[in-house]
Amino acid sequence: MGKLREDGLFRNPRWHSGPFAGIHLGGAMQNNGVKVEHPLMIVNVATNPTEDETIGIGTKTYTFKDIDTAGDCITIGSTAALTALAIIAKINIDNADGTGCSAYSLGKDTYILLVDNLSQSHHSSPAWVNDGAKVVELVQWMEEVPQYMLNQTDYFAIDNTSDTDAKPIKLVERNKGSYQNFLY
Repeated sequence: MGKLREDGLFRNPRWHSGPFAGIHLGGAMQNNGVKVEHPLMIVNVATNPTEDETIGIGTKTYTFKDIDTAGDCITIGSTAALTALAIIAKINIDNADGTGCSAYSLGKDTYILLVDNLSQSHHSSPAWVNDGAKVVELVQWMEEVPQYMLNQTDYFAIDNTSDTDAKPIKLVERNKGSYQNFLY
């Protein structure tokens, strides 16, 4: 298993109490991905949105503006990566008031990881809505993260040449050899 970003999937070392709690899939710790406690979705800021385009998650609808960030407006960044950071900040502010989600950056700076904090099933996760093809759902709500995402630096893996400020974490087995083989 590759190393993961400190603010990535397994941020909380206490597997049973954090939003990123996970169980390793496959016997004998094979490279088969992880099952997560709360559903995850990945959104991509493919290109910068134009003013007055909207995105929505849960009961919140956000409108992109050139400079106004009041209320449910998100400031359009000078790059898609800066817009992604603005989206992350706004969703996290509204975590308890409408979205029920937390947002995190991933390895690729235009990817946003959404965690549904209210549900343990992707069937109950909030809908994602966009009115253009600029901020799009890259991966629908999922309860398992496949191994290829854990190994790719676009998602969770550390790139040792460019992630100079990343602090890799070490995942340790719990209940080794049993069906409850967790990493924490």
